[in-house]
Amino acid sequence: MKTILISTLLAATSLGASAMNYGIDVHTNRAADSGLTRAAVIAELQRAKAAGEVAITEFEIRQAESKQLQSPSTLTREQVQQEVVALRDQGLLNIHGDH
Repeated sequence: MKTILISTLLAATSLGASAMNYGIDVHTNRAADSGLTRAAVIAELQRAKAAGEVAITEFEIRQAESKQLQSPSTLTREQVQQEVVALRDQGLLNIHGDH
């Protein structure tokens, strides 16, 4: 009896989920009809982001921060120490321990 009830509930749930319409037409491929290359689309997206026309996602922010942390520094040791002191004095950096 439990098996019949569970299978009926699963069938009803899957029927409801498959009936949902998210407004996505999987049969239309507009990108292929645009005539733009991948490079052109990427360049247009970057231009739109720089102009503030497209919101940047949290994932993209983390990616940019990660790339920035991985890039080689062009600052001298003294410049970095001066930045740390300035940030700490502004209350933007809290350093714990003896450094």
